[in-house]
Parts: sequence; structure tokens; C-alpha cells
Amino acid sequence: LIDEKISNVSNNTTNNSDYEIVNVKAGKQVTFSESTEFIIRRGTAIIVDPSNENGIPNLTKGKDDLNNEQAGLQQLYLVPRNDGRGIIAKTDLIIMVRGSYKIK
Repeated sequence: LIDEKISNVSNNTTNNSDYEIVNVKAGKQVTFSESTEFIIRRGTAIIVDPSNENGIPNLTKGKDDLNNEQAGLQQLYLVPRNDGRGIIAKTDLIIMVRGSYKIK
């Protein structure tokens, strides 16, 4: 039972120093946990911020990308809170993720 629980957790959590390559199908939403970093390598995605206030910090640009804006390719994002922020895949995506996430 413990091995099963550990296995389930490891499906969406990476070692803190490693990025995981994640394929996301068009139409799916990815929600990231607090302190998760991600980079969109291929495809088109839209920023999701349920609070519709601050968006997600784009560390490459040095500004927040706001709710419903297109996320940038090859740009590093850092999710500040565990409050449902993430992206919606408009096309199939390849993303790199360091931290925890859920795909719906």
C-alpha cells in the first residue's frame, strides 16, 4: 500500500533539481503547485489565473503574464501560489516542468 501511494505521488512530482518533459494534448489544462517552474517548448497555451489578478510571473520577461494571455515559448515561468494557476493547451504541448502539476 505504501509503495502504491509513493508511485502515485511520483507520477506528477519531479526531483527538485530535475525538469520533467511532459506532453499535453490540446484542450487539456495543466495546474501547477506553488514554486513550480515550467517552460513551454512546443505548442500554444493560454495562461490561467482563477483570481484574474496577477497571472503567472514570466521570469524571462520580468513581468507577469495575465489570465487569458498567450504564454510565451522558451520562457521560464514560476508559479507563486498553490491556487489553481496554470495553462490551457490550445495545441498539443511539450513542456518542461520542475515541481508538481496536474493535468485535467
